[in-house]
Amino acid sequence: MKAAVLTLAVLFLTGSQARHFWQQDEPPQSPWDRVKDLATVYVDVLKDSGRDYVSQFEGLLPVLESFKVSFLSALEEYTKKLNTQ
Repeated sequence: MKAAVLTLAVLFLTGSQARHFWQQDEPPQSPWDRVKDLATVYVDVLKDSGRDYVSQFEGLLPVLESFKVSFLSALEEYTKKLNTQ
């Protein structure tokens, strides 16, 4: 009985701090791996923001098209006035 109590006491007291051979911390990242991870995150952010800008620009296309039509009609009227004078 004393052996069982002693075994359990040792197990619980050292169990929280014990390290087993299959428990290993991850190896520290090399500087190059950190740079690659940073570059990957940066490129992903650029892709996402680029997609947002393209979708915003596509939303502006009808407005720009109507502006182009009104500008060309005003330019045509102006050139007609210049040609008649």
